[in-house]
Amino acid sequence: QDRPLSNSQILTTRIDIIASSGWLGVVLSNPKDPGPAYVSKIRRDSPLKGNIHLGDRVIAVDDKDVQDMKAFHVADYLSSKTSNVERKITVLREVDGCDDGKVGEDTKAILSSTTSEISEDEAMSTSLLDNDVSLI
Repeated sequence: QDRPLSNSQILTTRIDIIASSGWLGVVLSNPKDPGPAYVSKIRRDSPLKGNIHLGDRVIAVDDKDVQDMKAFHVADYLSSKTSNVERKITVLREVDGCDDGKVGEDTKAILSSTTSEISEDEAMSTSLLDNDVSLI
């Protein structure tokens, strides 16, 4: 028998995002626990703004499984495809079961120390100082 979703139930949704050629304007980080690299920051001028969300976990690029890759390697792989007309980035996104688009509590904990919009200088300094963070 089907039960109604409670407001606290978290759903994980698989989403394909089509990115055009060139720069993406996002920062990927490695999670503390094993798992796929996740979007930790999004530049104000990112061409993916509105399509990719903080906390999205990158699981595939052009149907190649990247779940076991470190953020740096995922970013490097995406960068190698910069000249492609388009790239398909497959992510897992956690949303509240009430389907209002809110980020789930687990993802909020991961993102508590990040900001959603950063300048180019901030992104560059972050990626140069922390090898677990990669700007693409």
